[in-house]
Amino acid sequence: MLGSIESSDDRDDSALDVIGELVLACGLLPTGAPQPRASLRVFERSLVSALAERAGWTSVGQNLASHVHAATEIRNRLSNDHWRTILAARNDFGDAMEAVCAGSPGGAGDAGIYDRPRVLAALDHLSMQLAAISGAQGDRMTRDEAWRLLFIGRHIERVATLSTFLRVFAHNGALLHRTCFDLLLHLFDSTLTFRALYPGRSDVPALVDQLVIEPTNPRGLYGLLARLRVKLGQISPPASPAGTGRVPLPQWLPTVETLPGWDALCQRGPDGKYTNLVRLCEQLTDMMVQLSDEISARYFSHAGMAGTRVGAQP
Repeated sequence: MLGSIESSDDRDDSALDVIGELVLACGLLPTGAPQPRASLRVFERSLVSALAERAGWTSVGQNLASHVHAATEIRNRLSNDHWRTILAARNDFGDAMEAVCAGSPGGAGDAGIYDRPRVLAALDHLSMQLAAISGAQGDRMTRDEAWRLLFIGRHIERVATLSTFLRVFAHNGALLHRTCFDLLLHLFDSTLTFRALYPGRSDVPALVDQLVIEPTNPRGLYGLLARLRVKLGQISPPASPAGTGRVPLPQWLPTVETLPGWDALCQRGPDGKYTNLVRLCEQLTDMMVQLSDEISARYFSHAGMAGTRVGAQP
């Protein structure tokens, strides 16, 4: 999203509104933070300042620190390269953000000037590191219960995040604006696939087909949900006292066949908005929260997080 902010002159109001709501929905800025339409530059500087681990809310830096903490708990299951990449992702991004904030008068969150290309370069580098981490998980981890739970967790996060993206765009009416349409495809990492299948098109029915219905799209919501349901059925139930009667985890999710079809999702309400599509996204997000809580209660115990920097020793 930061890369989509260039200047107030080449962004229409719908794009600014949707970017502002996405930032709040993803927890990248606290409620009450300046919005892009009020002051684009103040909004951008606040967003950059909030990326750091010390920001005080669900920042990118804090998520990387949580990743390191979780990896520390299963260090014996990770290869040295996998482990070092996880540490490097946190430490490299933390160093970059510290340098950016230190180089801005008063810090990146005030009226000072920060090094925008340096921030975007740090985010691009982090994106490549996260892709390497994901690849290590897929190539080097034994396909046991731990790997299945990791797969499940990643899909829960993906369904919840992509549903949030789509909900914000559909609720704001942003799907009807070309700039927002292209931004949503980018967020779903589906631009090339969409343009190959639907050359020259920027209509909602084609978008819904690719981002929701199409089962072969690795970022399509219904395909993600179906694969998640299969994986939930492959993990062993935890030991529990007799008579607890816990519902099997796959039953926490509906089958794709019971969800709204393409025709229903493309219908517009009296206000011109895609009400069924918004409602579906809200339901999917709620399902993921409930499923995550249930898995956490069944399979995990939690301990406090250490906030110190972790070294790169194997």
